[in-house]
Amino acid sequence: MEPDQTIDGRRSIDSDLRLSFDGQGHLLLTWLSNADGEFLSTSVSPSTLKHSFWNGVAWATPAAIANNLVGVSSHAAAQLGTRLSLYFHVILTLPATGDSVLDVYKWDGATWSAIISLRRVV
Repeated sequence: MEPDQTIDGRRSIDSDLRLSFDGQGHLLLTWLSNADGEFLSTSVSPSTLKHSFWNGVAWATPAAIANNLVGVSSHAAAQLGTRLSLYFHVILTLPATGDSVLDVYKWDGATWSAIISLRRVV
């Protein structure tokens, strides 16, 4: 099934929207964006993890947290103290191994961390 096309012919899709709060109580929206309209990103159609903060009047201009994501279809947010972390499970291209990866990005109140990859080897 082909994704719906917009009037200008683009097939991009924003999916897996999540609302959360950072450690300072600011409302945060995060989502996955795929220019080719794919729900599960591939090496041909990678996704971008984006975010925007609500300032009480309007949403900030969306910005990328991570680009060129492959094997991703969803993410989750978790908060511990004043730190907010975004997690997503990466589906590996070698299903025969059974390995899985959990990638983490942490928000410190000003910037996102570099990727932290946790791998479970079966």
